[in-house]
Amino acid sequence: MKMKRFIPICLTVGLMLTSGVSLASHTAGLQPTQGTRVFSEKPQKDSVPALSNKAIEKAIAGELQMTASEQKETSYYYHYVDLNDDGITDALVLAVGPYTSGSGGNTLFWLSPDKKGHWQVQQKWTLVHTPVMLTGNNVNGYKGIVVRRAGGGATPAWILLTYQNGQYTTVNDGIILPFVTK
Repeated sequence: MKMKRFIPICLTVGLMLTSGVSLASHTAGLQPTQGTRVFSEKPQKDSVPALSNKAIEKAIAGELQMTASEQKETSYYYHYVDLNDDGITDALVLAVGPYTSGSGGNTLFWLSPDKKGHWQVQQKWTLVHTPVMLTGNNVNGYKGIVVRRAGGGATPAWILLTYQNGQYTTVNDGIILPFVTK
């Protein structure tokens, strides 16, 4: 095998091991190996907790400067997880609605409670399609987030969001997982 072909293969295999995600059959697409599926392909209203988290929804509405009527037209899907193993539960929230979604995808939020227990938006991502997955291993002390980017003129791809320099990468700046074509 020529060295020019060997290095890209090693990088691809290394990325697969680092991200905790592997390629399944050509029809099954991306499957987590040691990761967790956060939001399914088509989130259903009944997958939302019986009691919505009004404090989280208020923090998101404040971040987006949404009116009360805009909030009513938005569905929120929650996943609570400790992203960096610090013992504090974070929230990943997918906001779906006419003010948070478009042909490029939906808006995903990462929130954490402050010292007083009030939810604060740490970061938001646009251009997110489901499913959303977490890697089983940490990169720079935080779990990786795998999202599907498609629509809105973007080339369809699976994107690995990694924590760097105090925040996660954006969907446009994340690592394109090269082994998935769908």
